[in-house]
Amino acid sequence: EKDMSDGVLDCKASDGKPVKPCAYGHYTTLVNPDLTLTGFGVSQNGNITGIGGNTHSQLFTENANGIGSDAGRIMDVDAYLTDLTAYRDSLTGADAAYQTALSKSKQAAQDASDAAKALAAAQQSARKAAEEAQQAAQKARDLQAAADEAQKAYDEAVKANEDKAKALEEARKDQADKNAAYSAAQQATKEARSGADAATDAQTAAQTAVDKANTAV
Repeated sequence: EKDMSDGVLDCKASDGKPVKPCAYGHYTTLVNPDLTLTGFGVSQNGNITGIGGNTHSQLFTENANGIGSDAGRIMDVDAYLTDLTAYRDSLTGADAAYQTALSKSKQAAQDASDAAKALAAAQQSARKAAEEAQQAAQKARDLQAAADEAQKAYDEAVKANEDKAKALEEARKDQADKNAAYSAAQQATKEARSGADAATDAQTAAQTAVDKANTAV
């Protein structure tokens, strides 16, 4: 590849420095008019010693009779040129594809970051809502406790008033009973005095009669 950088296969780079190893036989073989067939194979097992990469090989021949039935895909020049052009286009378009993939990757990363921020905001809102709900529940419990205390005080006040009303009614009844007893006692006293007066009058009359009788004697 370095040898071809100046367009001349002479084992020298474009700056004139020797290219080592100098191996351009695959170029001359590719354009050799006597070689009409070629095949390329790649193995997934093992690497090329000193070079690296998967073990591979390309062979050229001018005799199609040596190709067996297991040779794999067989192409003519047009099909090979089509594949070679597609391969070249894939290499020349690799940067654009990379930039597109990179742009998509950056966008995906930005989307992930935005989603993470949205999740964090949602979690914060959820925590705040939970705290506000707890505060509201506590306030409701406090208000209920205050309402219970107020109801208790009201019930006690009503009961106290009921007790006072009952005591007043009983006092009034007791007073009425005592007034009736007092009236009855006054009547009895009056009757007793009347009886005493009658007895005194009778005694006086009897004494008068006795006195008259004594005088007559």
